[in-house]
Amino acid sequence: MEVDSNGNLTGGGIVHVPLREKGQVVKSIQEETGIDIERTSAVGDTAVDVTMFRRARVSIAFNPRDTATERAATHVVRSRDLRSVLPLMLGDGV
Repeated sequence: MEVDSNGNLTGGGIVHVPLREKGQVVKSIQEETGIDIERTSAVGDTAVDVTMFRRARVSIAFNPRDTATERAATHVVRSRDLRSVLPLMLGDGV
């Protein structure tokens, strides 16, 4: 992952995430960047995303495929537009 001089993610870089280890990968990124759970958001759609949800203050089940994902998330969004999660991630909809 790439960050700018202010420590913000630029969108560059590639992170290969083992399917069942998303939570551990988020934890590692948090430790590397100094970003804590309170400043972390996670978006997912299946039960394999639940471990990632546990490492985030805001967890969003986006068009969830199962009830386990819905129950684990702090928010559920059903939309054709991924941008609809932004207010939740930015605190405007929390």
